[in-house]
Amino acid sequence: MPDPASTLCRAGAAIFLLMGVAHGVMTLRDLWRPYFFAPRDPQVIPLLQRTSIGLSPRASFWRAWLGFNLSHSLGLALFGGGLIYLSSLDGWESARETLMPVSVVVGTAYLIMAVRFWFRVPAIAAGAGTLLLIASWLVDRME
Repeated sequence: MPDPASTLCRAGAAIFLLMGVAHGVMTLRDLWRPYFFAPRDPQVIPLLQRTSIGLSPRASFWRAWLGFNLSHSLGLALFGGGLIYLSSLDGWESARETLMPVSVVVGTAYLIMAVRFWFRVPAIAAGAGTLLLIASWLVDRME
């Protein structure tokens, strides 16, 4: 039977994994039918497709935007999924002394970005996931 700290850790990590998968699915849909991460004014998309970014004249702003969203979703999914996987390994007890504070820092970074740059749903989800990771860390320290 898993200990409470590991269960809390997996629950918090699952929120980040779910956010990453959902974000990725929405971005993939936007590759063919822009909606979720597209500007509300449909006339802006062709302009973004014709506008290059400063780093490369061959990369359009629209393609860079979609690529950023895909890489962002991958990062969230790997963070959450990796933490779930690592917390299920036999060596988790010795590794969590380091991994728990790191996971709290990463979760807090996502929370700050969500509050500062995004919107309510990811902020609530990142807050809930981070609170569960903090609870996991505190429970682990009390054991």
